[in-house]
Amino acid sequence: MKTCWKRLAAVLCLSALLLVGCAKGDGTTDGTTARRDGTETEAPETVLPLTLADKGKSDYTVVYPENADTKIIRAARSLATAIKSYTGADIKDGDDYLKKDETAPEHEILVGLTNRKESTETAKDLAAGEYTVRTVGKKLVILGGSDNGTANAADYFVEKVLKVAEGLSAGTTDGTLIFTAEQNYTQRSKYNIRSLTLNGVSMSAFRMVIPADGSLEGYFAKLLKRHLTNYAGIGMEIVTDAEEAAEYEIRIGKTARTTGEEPQGKATVTVGEKSMEIRWSSGFGFLAAYEMICSQVFSNLQASIALKTGDSWEAKESVPANVEKSGEMRIMYHNVWGYTWRDYPISVRPDVALSIYQSYAPDVLCLEECSSEYRSGGKALFRWLGENYTEVCFPNDGGTGNPIFYNKTLYEAVETGYKKSRSGDKGTTYAVLRRKSDGKLFGVTNSHFAANTNAGDNATLANEYRVQDAELMAKVTKSIVEKYGKISVFSGGDFNTNRNGDPYRTLTEAGLNNIRGIAEECTTLSPYYQVFPYNADYDFYNLQNSLTADSEWAIDHLMYYGAAPTVSRYDVVNYSLALVASDHAAHFADVTLPDVQEDFREGDPDDLTRIDFDDLFN
Repeated sequence: MKTCWKRLAAVLCLSALLLVGCAKGDGTTDGTTARRDGTETEAPETVLPLTLADKGKSDYTVVYPENADTKIIRAARSLATAIKSYTGADIKDGDDYLKKDETAPEHEILVGLTNRKESTETAKDLAAGEYTVRTVGKKLVILGGSDNGTANAADYFVEKVLKVAEGLSAGTTDGTLIFTAEQNYTQRSKYNIRSLTLNGVSMSAFRMVIPADGSLEGYFAKLLKRHLTNYAGIGMEIVTDAEEAAEYEIRIGKTARTTGEEPQGKATVTVGEKSMEIRWSSGFGFLAAYEMICSQVFSNLQASIALKTGDSWEAKESVPANVEKSGEMRIMYHNVWGYTWRDYPISVRPDVALSIYQSYAPDVLCLEECSSEYRSGGKALFRWLGENYTEVCFPNDGGTGNPIFYNKTLYEAVETGYKKSRSGDKGTTYAVLRRKSDGKLFGVTNSHFAANTNAGDNATLANEYRVQDAELMAKVTKSIVEKYGKISVFSGGDFNTNRNGDPYRTLTEAGLNNIRGIAEECTTLSPYYQVFPYNADYDFYNLQNSLTADSEWAIDHLMYYGAAPTVSRYDVVNYSLALVASDHAAHFADVTLPDVQEDFREGDPDDLTRIDFDDLFN
């Protein structure tokens, strides 16, 4: 039998040589199928058929990657089960791990991108969304350009090969299953960009590299991966610069291997011999870089893109007008959406928030819903905050979620505390701060009022809770003025009520005023945005549209009590990247403290520091 197959192989090889001179205009020979959109049945190859099962027996093993997703493992095991059901052959399955100097078995069914060369070489021919079932030597390769593609390839084999094989049916115990080269099959997909190369090398050979301690770079890489997957069928790997350098890389941000200078006020893309570098200097440059990459470098309007050494692009950052501080001091509030992390993962959101705070540089930053999960997911953010700000937070009292951060270089705390309303973070964090440059005092409070979910979705009870929260906040705010004289106290947060609600009226009746009423420049928008979906396939949130809700519906507020400050601006942070940070936009006031404050001398036995702050609540 082997001799017959050798003779047949020789005849086929000779035939192939004779056909070389008969090539078609598309570069293929008669009897082959060119790569095209849609389905493709591979041409017969000069390889022996694979006897996957012989009379209910098999020496094949189903192999999947050691670190495979559960979807791939499930597909591999289902495949082995199906083969046993239709042939009776008990095929083993396992991962692709090999001990040192161990050689892989000769007969394997490779499911997914295993470490075998048969898988890795085949993968180079597949774009995202495509899949193949084909013989490579004595192995059967079942592989997709993505995990979903591999699962589809396994399904194809079961439905179109196994179940239609002659003489086989469910329950067969002594079946024989032979797979020939004529049955090789590849499902092709249609992509706008059909050819994408850098100095003649397909960019499917590249991987993206980001800094090991990067923040926005990882988000950018995921956005770019989706773009290349959707329009070029290239699902590029993303790694950090802690890994050993590869031959072909797209370096995003300042990696350990980046060679170019950091751009100022712009985003740049440069092409080297075997690399591409994408740089920007702020969150605004991030947007400029992404728009440039999608519309110019990897435009989906071009069928063929051939990049070469020396190619370069640059785009100017578009900086919002409200970034520049217009008063002496900037006070910012932001609900960071940290309590629904099971349904809406933290993912890239703290990294986006970091870019906001770095650009807008608030003197005082108040966060709501700053849960322990959010803190764990935002290591870069809280490292930066720790380097530049002092945090006022009382986790032992339940105040983890409503911290106040103040610039440690410019201000110092005179007094801090937390007053709890009920369970969770429903309470008020407060701080009395002194500006080091001139000794002026001011107060800040941060509150998060009850949501309906805190009352078992009982709207009436939730409203009662919010009124209680408002009463507590007003009491804390007024007590600061009682103790320290008529200084400016800024009180804000997520009140979960608009200006027509009972809790809001509780605050105004206590003498608090909305800072919108005295702002020289004031937005008409509400900081509350909307809940937006998480993209599990790429582990990110899509870039968002602009805010549209009118301030009439605002539930995030910033108020003042005591000495009226000069408020040059009250505004929201409203650009597409910033809105990815949370379902609430950051909102802020640029203020100037009053020139004259009532005399306060710490340590004077006749001043109000003799009063215990807690006594004011008894």
